[in-house]
Amino acid sequence: MFLVKNNVDNAVEHFSTNLISNETNANTNVELSVTCDHVELNIIDKPGLDLTTDYPTDRGHFKELDIVKSDLKRSILLHGPCKPVNIEFPYSPDGKGILRRFSVQFYYKTTNTGLRLPRTWICYSVILDCTYCETCWLFADRKKNNFKINWISGINDWHHIGEKIGTHEISQQHIQATEVRVRWLKNETIDKHMEDKIVKEASFWRSVLIRLIKNHFILNCKEYCPSRK
Repeated sequence: MFLVKNNVDNAVEHFSTNLISNETNANTNVELSVTCDHVELNIIDKPGLDLTTDYPTDRGHFKELDIVKSDLKRSILLHGPCKPVNIEFPYSPDGKGILRRFSVQFYYKTTNTGLRLPRTWICYSVILDCTYCETCWLFADRKKNNFKINWISGINDWHHIGEKIGTHEISQQHIQATEVRVRWLKNETIDKHMEDKIVKEASFWRSVLIRLIKNHFILNCKEYCPSRK
């Protein structure tokens, strides 16, 4: 019976290897990885990003037409916004010729009660030396009559920059882009949960199939192979 058991285990292992190999070959665009007892969708290499650079999501790496690609949007959101902190922001002349520069303080908003809240939308491009709105860059409707590109191409006139930031974040364009971003992220989450459900179901039925095949081998081996005393 030791021989029977070894033959069965080898056969099941061979079948399982082929089964897993076929599933792996069928998935060429995504890689499924199991982490912390849950299945997550891992975008391979975050398509569209140059991960060898210090700031892969810097607005300066991309052309305006690049951002229509959903894969690129997904990669940028997965990697995170371009918010450099430990750098020396360069000085540049404002509209009046006075030298000013960006500050990490602009990443936050202080309420009337003194509460400091992060501005998730605001970014700084090291390449372009300008601040820009990631939300409008990724999700603003370019076909709107009142569409403005200044917070997408970037702002580098630091004179009254605080007022410009405040005006932008309550603008109709920014509010609508934020709503689109929320819906887009919600849909991505739904897709991820669906992928999670599909993978779990596939794993369950694969284990059932392997058990059936193993039982089949055992029954056949018992029938055709004499028992060893």
